[in-house]
Order: sequence, then C-alpha cells, then structure tokens
Amino acid sequence: MLKHEKDQAVADAKSASTIRLQPRWLRPDAAAEYSGLSRSSLYEEMSAGNIRSYRVGGCRLIDREELDRFISSHPEKGSTNLQ
Repeated sequence: MLKHEKDQAVADAKSASTIRLQPRWLRPDAAAEYSGLSRSSLYEEMSAGNIRSYRVGGCRLIDREELDRFISSHPEKGSTNLQ
C-alpha cells in the first residue's frame, strides 16, 4: 500500500467513526421530530392505526422503518406538510 493510499484509508476510517447512527426505535417526541409531524398529529395517526406503536414496559416506541413507510406513503403536496 502506498503512503497516500494509507493516508486516505486512515482519513476514511476517521470519517466513518463520526457518522451518527439513527436508533431503530423512537419515543413519540423523537418520532414526531424525525417525521416532521406535531406530537398530537403523530398520536392521531397512531390512534387511527396508520402508524403502529408498541408498549415496552412503560415506554411507547415507534419503529423508525414503520415511520419511514408512513412518510413515503404520504408525499408532500406543494408547501403543505403533514401537520
């Protein structure tokens, strides 16, 4: 391995270690912020069965992948958002 290739590999490893992972399970406040929905709109969608949530102990949790599916099934129209 040449010196510049080694330097590039070290730089790549450093930048990869600074990537912030998104948690798979979100609490309602984090899910609302992630999705752009208001907290009350998020709860309305959960009550309507459009977004599934789970109780684990005393915590309500929402699967981020489930939330992504909900968001992608509701394309933004003009400047109107989901709130």
